[in-house]
Amino acid sequence: MKQWIIGCVLTSLLIFAASLTTSSQTAPGSGLISGTVVDAETSRAVSGAVVILTPNASYPDAGELRRAQTDSGGRFTVTGLSVGTYRLFVRANGFSTRENGIPETISLGTPISLATDQRLVGLMFSVVPVGTISGDVQTYDGIPAERVPIKVSRSLYTPTGRILLAVKSTATDKRGHFRISGLNPGRYFLSAGTEKPLSERAVDTPAAFDYAPQYYPGVDTLEQANPVDVTSGGELNLNLKISRQRSVSVRGSIIDTQTGKPPDSVQWQLIDHPENGNNNSYEPSSSYDPLTGEFELRNVWLGVYILEARTNVAESTSTVARTRIVVQDSGLENLRLYPIRPFDVAGRVRVDGGPEQPVLSGTVEVLPIDPQSAGTTPRPSRVAADGTFKISGLIPGEYQLRLQDQPGTRTYIRNITYEANDILNFPWNFSGTANGTIEIVRRAGSARLSGTVTNARSEPAAARVVLLPEARFRSDLYKSAAADRTGRFMFTDITPGEYRLFAFEVLESGAEFDPDFMKSFELQGRGIHVADSLGNIMDIRTVPRQ
Repeated sequence: MKQWIIGCVLTSLLIFAASLTTSSQTAPGSGLISGTVVDAETSRAVSGAVVILTPNASYPDAGELRRAQTDSGGRFTVTGLSVGTYRLFVRANGFSTRENGIPETISLGTPISLATDQRLVGLMFSVVPVGTISGDVQTYDGIPAERVPIKVSRSLYTPTGRILLAVKSTATDKRGHFRISGLNPGRYFLSAGTEKPLSERAVDTPAAFDYAPQYYPGVDTLEQANPVDVTSGGELNLNLKISRQRSVSVRGSIIDTQTGKPPDSVQWQLIDHPENGNNNSYEPSSSYDPLTGEFELRNVWLGVYILEARTNVAESTSTVARTRIVVQDSGLENLRLYPIRPFDVAGRVRVDGGPEQPVLSGTVEVLPIDPQSAGTTPRPSRVAADGTFKISGLIPGEYQLRLQDQPGTRTYIRNITYEANDILNFPWNFSGTANGTIEIVRRAGSARLSGTVTNARSEPAAARVVLLPEARFRSDLYKSAAADRTGRFMFTDITPGEYRLFAFEVLESGAEFDPDFMKSFELQGRGIHVADSLGNIMDIRTVPRQ
């Protein structure tokens, strides 16, 4: 997959000075930085581009020190520079903003360190023309949809899963037309519709210009959506059909799995699980018949929710049901819910290899493997001084378990088991049918891994190096480091085990958490067993720019 994400460029840059401690950058000096800005597609000079110099760790517009403008030949010069470390950005109309040494503006680039009176010349910046998405939105009866919010987002992968990051937005005009320009080349998701907090939906009826959320090419969820690829200087024309927002009913029945009868009372929650990862919920207007178990949730807006039903909340026999629902034009009928009693699971942490157990601390977290699932996220459980803990409120599902230690703890997890099953290297498929316990075994120490990155010409190369566990769902064990211009890199505080090492000339921020992306490069990684020592060494060749 092309890594043309935000500000993608091609550059070859060698910085000829070692990093120096930043000194005062207020007094002018005699240092100089000069170079040329060209169009990445045509290699023609870009005139009128603005080159911005900032202190290290500043973004453009924050603490700007100097700026210059390119001439008709694309050339620029920034003068009067003191000893210090700087960051350099280039902006040009019709092109993506880019920074020295990085093809995307959501990550830090390569700082430039200047010595006394140093003249750094010959920098080359290749800027990429931006793209456009335009189109028309109509209702399903063929009427142009006016004032529809339109949003372009991109996937961002984090240790807890995928979220959507809104990039640009607009609204359709009276003809139902929209146009979003200034998009950096890359892969996006297009969505349309009115987004309102659940608190407002609970009390308001949809207005005339409220529309049900949709993803291109006209589906309800991100999982069903088709991504769209914006090319350098290109324009995509994408059309959408959309429904006016309306409130409908969700009807069904609920039966307690333990008694085989309807519960006496039920509390309802509709949980909005937006793709930006920020959950919110509300209690919908409802009616319930405890004799038959039939229920109706009223005035539910069209959309995707997690429905949670908690029965007999004031009693010790309280049960819970959670399910993902898609509410469409006709509402939702004949939904069947079978709540179960949440489970408590006890466990213990111990440290291996010592005659006496130390005083322990930390917290144990249980997280659904799929953040978009209806699985619960129980409250973290604090580890007692003797190592015992208890996870409360679990329902059947697929989970991963993590132990968060107090800062300064020099131990690593050797294994985690539940009923003698490995749940460290494999997901925990909790069925709720057994009465097992969790055992977490830790061992003192940690591992270190170092090595050198080379390119296709066997030359030392700067690169982004990532170390991924073979148990890929263990995102807490992922590590990333930068190889310097001599190719050297180092990872510290590694949990010993089986890993795969990768080195990329260019890697989008968070791309290592994208399983589909990493699958394409699996054979270019190197498997390694990281032992409990400081002497793990492995060299690796870079994955070229895609």
